[in-house]
Amino acid sequence: MKIVLQHLPQSLPDKTQLKEALSQNRILAALAAVLLGGVVCGALLSAKAGLPTLKKLDFLFNSNYTLHNGSSLLSVFFASAASSFVFILTCFLCGLSVWGALLVPFVPFIRGIGLGMTSGYLYTSYGLHGGIFYAVILLPGAFCSCLAILWAAKEAQLFSHRLSRAGLSEEGVPPKFIKYLSQFARILALAFLGAGADTFFSWAFAGYLISWL
Repeated sequence: MKIVLQHLPQSLPDKTQLKEALSQNRILAALAAVLLGGVVCGALLSAKAGLPTLKKLDFLFNSNYTLHNGSSLLSVFFASAASSFVFILTCFLCGLSVWGALLVPFVPFIRGIGLGMTSGYLYTSYGLHGGIFYAVILLPGAFCSCLAILWAAKEAQLFSHRLSRAGLSEEGVPPKFIKYLSQFARILALAFLGAGADTFFSWAFAGYLISWL
C-alpha cells in the first residue's frame, strides 16, 4: 500500500494538464449544446422551408434526400464529403485568427440548422416514413460529420486562444502549427468516414425506403 501511495502522485496528471483537459471538455460540451440549439432552430424553420429551399442549401447541409436515390455512389460520397469539408475548413481558418474563437460557435450552429431543417421537413411531409428514412439513411453519416465538425471547432477554439495568449504575453509561446495541422488531418479522416457511411447506407437502403416517400 505504501508503494502504491508513493507512486500515486507521479501517475496523476499535473494541475496544468488537468486544467487543460477540463477546459477542452467544457468547450466541446458547449459546442455540442450550440449544435443542438441549431437543430431545434432548423426544425422550427422547416415548417416554412420546402424541398426547393433544401436543394438550394444542399451543398452546405447535404440535405437533398433525393440525391440518395438515382445518383451514383460517387456523387453521394462527394456531396457528403464536400458538405463537411466546408465547415471544417471554416473552423480551420477561424483558428488561425486571434478573433476566430468568437466566430467558431456559429459553425456547429449552422450545421445544426441544416440537420434540423432536413429532419423536420421529412417528418412533417412524410410522417413516420420520413423519420425512418432520415434515421436509417442520413443520420449515420450526419453523426460522423457532426463529430468531425465539433472536433474541428474545439481545436480551432483552443488554437485561437493560444494565439491570443501568445500575442498578449511577451514571454508567450506560440502554438505549434504542425500539431494543429495534424489534428485537422485526423478530423478530415473522420469526415470522410462519415461520407463513406452516408454512401453505404444510401446504397444499402435508399432503394427500398425512397419508395415510401
